[in-house]
Amino acid sequence: MIQAYLYRSQQDVAALIDEGMADVRLCKGAYDEPPTVAFPTKPEVDQNMLALCRQMFDASAAHAADLQLAVASHDDQIINYAKAYAYHHGIGRDRFEFQMLYGIRRDVQLALVKEGYKVRVYVPFGTAWYGYFMRRLAERPANLVFFLRALVGR
Repeated sequence: MIQAYLYRSQQDVAALIDEGMADVRLCKGAYDEPPTVAFPTKPEVDQNMLALCRQMFDASAAHAADLQLAVASHDDQIINYAKAYAYHHGIGRDRFEFQMLYGIRRDVQLALVKEGYKVRVYVPFGTAWYGYFMRRLAERPANLVFFLRALVGR
């Protein structure tokens, strides 16, 4: 997993590319890191996430079978960027997938599947699941609405 909020992530991706990486999960990042280690603002994290998508898609295009990218985001800007970049660079929908948290943005998950994209839906578990889940809700307050709709049902 590569976390876009870490300053070191572009170097980590470059090292993985040099080593002939296989599967990489790209997410924004979920832990409370100091500003000496991680970008402190959402716009900076988003910009780095887009740059990492480009870096990994470019590697995928150059190394046809070596890379499967997982774009783990509920953010429309990130999702739309990944779709457009892959399309314009001839990267097939079978070469990457989107990953999203169960109960959040189900409408987007279903729309992506209808468009022919692979979508993996995951459920956090273990002793620290609650903190992880709450950070996901806090990073995008609208996620709470999506979660409550899923909890209540349609």
